[in-house]
Amino acid sequence: MENNKKKAFTLVELIVVITIISILWTIAFLSLQWYSKNSRNSVRTTDISLIKKALEISQVERAVYPKPDQVINVTYSGTTLFFMWEFWEWALRQAGKLSKAPLDPLENIKYSYSTTTNLKNYQLSWFLENEIFWRNNLINSSNALTNNDIQTYVVWNYNLYDLLSNSGSTCTLVTIPSLDITNLPLSWDLTFEWNYNFVYNNSSNLPKRINDILEDTWTWKIFTIKEVFDKCSIDDINELNSYINLLSNTYQQLEWESDFDEIIFNSHKIYNKISAINNLKLNWISVPNSIIDEIYSSSPNNIFSDTFSWTINEELIWTYITDSWWNWSFIWTWDNSSYVISWNTLLKNNWLSWIISPNPSIPITSNNYIISFEINDFAWWEINVYARYIDNNNYYWLRLSSNWYQMIRKVWWIELAFWDVVELIPNNSKIEFNIYWNNLVFLINDIEKENIIDTSLTDIWNVWIQMQNQNSVIDNFIFKYK
Repeated sequence: MENNKKKAFTLVELIVVITIISILWTIAFLSLQWYSKNSRNSVRTTDISLIKKALEISQVERAVYPKPDQVINVTYSGTTLFFMWEFWEWALRQAGKLSKAPLDPLENIKYSYSTTTNLKNYQLSWFLENEIFWRNNLINSSNALTNNDIQTYVVWNYNLYDLLSNSGSTCTLVTIPSLDITNLPLSWDLTFEWNYNFVYNNSSNLPKRINDILEDTWTWKIFTIKEVFDKCSIDDINELNSYINLLSNTYQQLEWESDFDEIIFNSHKIYNKISAINNLKLNWISVPNSIIDEIYSSSPNNIFSDTFSWTINEELIWTYITDSWWNWSFIWTWDNSSYVISWNTLLKNNWLSWIISPNPSIPITSNNYIISFEINDFAWWEINVYARYIDNNNYYWLRLSSNWYQMIRKVWWIELAFWDVVELIPNNSKIEFNIYWNNLVFLINDIEKENIIDTSLTDIWNVWIQMQNQNSVIDNFIFKYK
């Protein structure tokens, strides 16, 4: 009898085939999505580059940048701080170098564009897609947007750090890190709210125009704006130093953002002071030339320096002559064997916590001085610097170890810790502690870490150094004062 059975796939075979096809389809789909995303990002960066070139040409021809379209006047205390909204027909006509205004390739949205009120600074803000970004009103509501899905892309020439709020004869400088704000109030006024999500590169703070149409968005980089100056002129270098210090302290909240490193970490360098003066002038704050002259002439010129290199073999520090032909004196001890010069460095020779000081140990009448040295080896304990040491109950005390630092002020038996920071300080780091009048500035490897204003101790005395552990080593000690 003839076999009438027909050949067919088994259920297992069908499942295997369907699974393989599903995997291949998923790979192809994801590859297409990746390609589309990268293509759109490429269009965005090209568009912004074209707008930027048109703006720069317009600035050369007209000396200013065009105003944004549908302009919003962002205000503070009744004064417009900056303009923000979009690059479209008005800005396009003013720029005049583009045939049409570009639009976002995904949703045909106009790019965000802002300027300062004097039209001398601008900011273009937009976004780039990351791996998880699906088109459903830009984002699928079932997949909440996070900072891994989208990142801000900013092109700007804005670098003022603060802007002028001018009301009659009153001038107030307000810290403004960028010209776009995710959570701009409905009133467009920044006077009564202090915490904002300013938009800058690679942050989760999206341009407001994008954020308004997204679902389930969130931001977490908050900046607290502050008033840092309240006059229409800088009258002396003390006022300039105080202004820079307040500005730097305000920007400490953005300490991980490279766009703001200059003001955070180098606020008291000479070139930064000159830059601050230029920005003050752009904000219509008067600064006399005498302050500029004082900045360039303010480098301390009385120097105690020691590279510990005037001896070949070990030598006790009390018999040693420094590079500046001074020597060292011991405080609170007659044990002159605690410190030795060894291999061109200063070595702690025992466990006794004795203190040394530059000699002659005379009162320093200047309140502008710098202490710097290199720590070759902490030897697992502290190295301390005492500045403005008046007596046992009045001094500044900088404590350093390999993984933290602390600044303490003691006034009339009361101790106050200004900062206590856990941070690795590797061996061979350069330490610098500056006192500019009432500003206390601390740097590691020329990067400014902390600065404060404190007027508690106005009397000035010598500087003391204490290396607490045996085998701790420092080098290249410099003490300058004017």
